[in-house]
Amino acid sequence: MRELTIGKNDAGARLDRFLGKALPLLPPALAQKYIRLKRIKVNGARAERDYRLREGDRLQLYLNDEFFETPSEETEKSLWSKNCFPGYHFLRKTVSGEAIFLL
Repeated sequence: MRELTIGKNDAGARLDRFLGKALPLLPPALAQKYIRLKRIKVNGARAERDYRLREGDRLQLYLNDEFFETPSEETEKSLWSKNCFPGYHFLRKTVSGEAIFLL
């Protein structure tokens, strides 16, 4: 179990969108399932996916460690190309963090 505390910058974000940003390796459908099964809780209680996070909220995440790992470059390529830009081919990620795609 991992516990995260919501800071000022993440206050106001929806729970499902925050999870997508904080845990890029966790597929959105699986995040929805884990919210529904109470494997993701807010302040010790079940939350809905559209719950708006508040500063100081505690997220309890009962997830496998694999979702907390830093994405490798290969994983990042597949995340970018499949989820964000279907039909495009990932070329590379630049130093500034921008992705270059080819039609």
